[in-house]
Amino acid sequence: MPSHVIKEIKLIFPHFVPEWENLQSLCLSQAKDFKVRPEAARWYPVMNHSPTLGVFHDSKLLSVMRLSWYNSWPELNVQMNSKIIIDEIKFPVGYLSKGATHPDFMNSGFNALMRYHFIKICQELKLHFLMGTMIEGSSRVETMKKMGYKFTLNPVPWQGYYQSEKKALIGFLNIAQDSAKALEYLENQFSQQIREYQIQFEMAEIKKNYPY
Repeated sequence: MPSHVIKEIKLIFPHFVPEWENLQSLCLSQAKDFKVRPEAARWYPVMNHSPTLGVFHDSKLLSVMRLSWYNSWPELNVQMNSKIIIDEIKFPVGYLSKGATHPDFMNSGFNALMRYHFIKICQELKLHFLMGTMIEGSSRVETMKKMGYKFTLNPVPWQGYYQSEKKALIGFLNIAQDSAKALEYLENQFSQQIREYQIQFEMAEIKKNYPY
């Protein structure tokens, strides 16, 4: 990688949507372990109400992830395609989704890099938990356990935009208790990425543009 490449993390605003949709379509077309409906690669107006981060090399979008937040089990279960209540969960919670990385940059640590910054955003917004859903057997599960995530099985099969015969896991990180541990782990394992990729947003900007 040439040393002069500008490496940045930016908020994804509407003018980035065509690039976002192209990246989603490319990544989802190569997805393993699950099938995807075309609608999953579309940007919907509701997505303007919470932050999506993008990793850029110069002006090229290479990786994305979205944070949304929820205040009750009914609305969260719709997002997760589940029918579950986890007793220790306290609302409001954050939920990470729409993660995608260009195939040429897989294993570059972009998912961990954006997760690092989203954990900091959750701390700032005083969200109680950070949650997400993934396929059982994913290598990311073990990494997330080292960060302090706990997991429970989603009893409902993935049959929405994403469809899989494999079991889905719901992961959750207690922000008050375990976010410091998670950040320390990421700082140790992904220090180069955290150092090299410049943040092009402010926490005040997050609070102003995405009130909840």
